[in-house]
Amino acid sequence: ARKQGYQVATNAGELAGIQGPKILGLFNSSYLNYTLDRSLAPGAENEPSLEAMTAKALEILAQDPEGFFLLVEGGRIDHSCHNLSPNSMVEEVVAFDQAVKQAHAFAQEHPGTLLLVVNDHDTMGFTVGEELDVAGIKKQRASVEFMLRSCFKADPEGNPLPEGIRKAFADHAGITDLTDSEISRIRDFPGKKPAEIGAVTGAVLCSRFRLWCMPP
Repeated sequence: ARKQGYQVATNAGELAGIQGPKILGLFNSSYLNYTLDRSLAPGAENEPSLEAMTAKALEILAQDPEGFFLLVEGGRIDHSCHNLSPNSMVEEVVAFDQAVKQAHAFAQEHPGTLLLVVNDHDTMGFTVGEELDVAGIKKQRASVEFMLRSCFKADPEGNPLPEGIRKAFADHAGITDLTDSEISRIRDFPGKKPAEIGAVTGAVLCSRFRLWCMPP
């Protein structure tokens, strides 16, 4: 990329200082961290927000007198829903909204700009009812993925250990009274892949928060 004239940014500071005109931003070897995990995951504080990336893209692309097309995706909303991770989903929607505000402000300052905000699909069917435990959701301080990485240890057969499950829910969701049946629901789930264990872990969270979803 550098040989082709691109400036490469690997963290938020480098991105802020780049002037263009051609930029490649590589901020993680995989997906960027969830917004909810930014203060927890090592190195996550160096990743730019979706809002910052949108602002920089608009700054650079606006230099082209012929105009431009920009696509911005809040991709971790979808990932949160797959894992039935309520508060990380909420925080990702907020992060996306902040990016939209950047684009809207640009459109207001540049007449003739067309701004489209759309969704592509729904995942896992989150449904909010009158009994939703908003205060409980706010106690979820880490994504389900982070909960799995930080606390879940498995036995030789791949089943998460009960003490790890209890610690994950206590440390990152404020739930200290996890029942034996809830632990069994996670441990006895037929799938042993992280995504499958994540979804059933999230389903337990959602049932605690009285948030309806499609159970895995």
